[in-house]
Amino acid sequence: MHLAFIDHPEDFHVTVDVGIRFDELENMKNQWDEGLTIKEKKETYTIGVELGNLVHREQKRWCVEKKTDILPVTIDILKEIKQYFIPYIDKYVDIENVFDLCVRDDDEAALLGTTFEGYRAQNAIGLALLLNKEEMLEQIIEKKKEYLKTRDKFQLELFENFLFNMNLR
Repeated sequence: MHLAFIDHPEDFHVTVDVGIRFDELENMKNQWDEGLTIKEKKETYTIGVELGNLVHREQKRWCVEKKTDILPVTIDILKEIKQYFIPYIDKYVDIENVFDLCVRDDDEAALLGTTFEGYRAQNAIGLALLLNKEEMLEQIIEKKKEYLKTRDKFQLELFENFLFNMNLR
């Protein structure tokens, strides 16, 4: 879980997000990423979501203008973490559920997993390998390539580089 503080001249805002990391998958994806330091490679996450996006489909910010705002904001954040993040975490610490999410390319997968389609595609392939679902690889690769061709050239290149590095293309 992560809190972000956005400073303004008269106040600050707080946002909350959560990331779930599967070490074996992240190590697989990061081994060729020369743009990340060793420390940064250890801090990547497999899926994650900001609390407001999970609940309201848009970012949620808590505003703190004075010291007396801190306690009610903290209580509200903790309440929402318990109500929304705990079920999210409970569901997605199961690697099979993350695989099922990452093979999809619908709005929910983008919202609950990662908005970066190329990373979600890499997750789907990496998880298929880790879960011994090699029989699904070709189908997932083709589906992801076709989807990425309609989206973002950079994300497609990212995915194709991953496939090349994994000796899958």
